[in-house]
Amino acid sequence: MNRDQTPRGLRWFQAGLRDVLWFIVACCLLFGWWHDSRQESDGAARARVENERLRSELTDAYGLLNRAHGRIVAVRPEEGFVQINVGADAGLTKGDVLEVFRVVNGTPALEPVGEIRLIVLDKNASVGRITSEHRAPIEKGSLVATRSK
Repeated sequence: MNRDQTPRGLRWFQAGLRDVLWFIVACCLLFGWWHDSRQESDGAARARVENERLRSELTDAYGLLNRAHGRIVAVRPEEGFVQINVGADAGLTKGDVLEVFRVVNGTPALEPVGEIRLIVLDKNASVGRITSEHRAPIEKGSLVATRSK
């Protein structure tokens, strides 16, 4: 047979331009699927961490709300006294130690900024002496709560 007359057969390594382009498209689709699934799993892990953080903050805030609590209505820092709007009717007694929480935009911080010890009690009001200021000065409007057990 003549060399010009033999049918030209494709070998396994021979591919046309169209075949190469289809292979590239398939690789891009697979890479896109793999990348998206990896981002979803990373996003799920970040969401789990954020969920745990919010759950612990909510637990801390719920514990704060279950204690006897009130607000500071007057502060005399030079003498070290504060007046609060809760008293014996809330279950407080002379000598109780209350934690003071700073209130920012209507939300109390979860870390106390100081402590006061009650020295004078009435039915609906009390006076306490500032025993410690941890992070910031104690101000009017701050939340007070009995010390957590």
